[in-house]
Amino acid sequence: MKVETRKGTNSKFSKQSLICRCLPILLAVSVFSPMTMAATSKVSSQSSVKKNTVAPEPEKKSVSLLVGLERSSNLIEEGSPRDNTATDLLLRPSWTLNENWTLSNRTIFEQEETGPRNSSLSDSEFRLSLKGAQLNDQFSLTHSISGYAPTNEENRKKNSFQGAATARTGIKAVYPLGEFSYGMSLRRNFHEYKVSSENSPNIEYSLSHAISGRIPLSTKWSVESLGIFAQGRTYGGLERQNFSFDFDVVFEAIKDFSINLGTSNKGSALKANGHDSNIKAFDEHSSVLRLGVSYVL
Repeated sequence: MKVETRKGTNSKFSKQSLICRCLPILLAVSVFSPMTMAATSKVSSQSSVKKNTVAPEPEKKSVSLLVGLERSSNLIEEGSPRDNTATDLLLRPSWTLNENWTLSNRTIFEQEETGPRNSSLSDSEFRLSLKGAQLNDQFSLTHSISGYAPTNEENRKKNSFQGAATARTGIKAVYPLGEFSYGMSLRRNFHEYKVSSENSPNIEYSLSHAISGRIPLSTKWSVESLGIFAQGRTYGGLERQNFSFDFDVVFEAIKDFSINLGTSNKGSALKANGHDSNIKAFDEHSSVLRLGVSYVL
């Protein structure tokens, strides 16, 4: 997804405004609360199982569908021209081809709640993932390749985007404390023209570095974070750098159903002077707050 920086001159933020913006998601969560209470109120009838009995591992789904609904809002005062609130619907079907290969798709439908209230579809990603080598009890390798279809209308018209291809490799570490990973990806974009309709140079190649972590706080609660730094090169050889940060507190209400509350910030890695760093995990002018739910079918 393209990197954008949301800026505003008025950073006044109202707690009441945030509650109003996130109210639809809270209502959706309340629908599932009876399910959560029913699941937690069940008393296990298996406590008398013999110690030598080994429980069979749950069978992994060969086909699954992740459905996510998330509402996001920046910290600009509601009603301001720079106020930006949107609702995203994520669909990510996945097919396990065999023990080593997995095919998945990722598409996001976005509905703006402010401004022109446009609706849009993200560029659709098709990913083929390969299970990497297990180096030891903690470390394993990950690999994947992706293709992007130009399904975002604005990207097609404004940037003449025709598609992209990405190759990734990384390493994952699993400890009792949590899971951590590093990944590097090389992306090649394809455009009809070298510059956009606004005469901005299009990015031809980009190299990204991603660091992520997940730390469980209990059987139900966990914190997750993701940081990405990308270096891009235009068709004319100009350098571009951008970043993104995501941080979430996640509550797994029941199996395969979770609720997340988090914040995100992204933008150019350098300030307008081209020298000073603009990288921040949180910024009152460009960060957004997110509240969402997800379920795996």
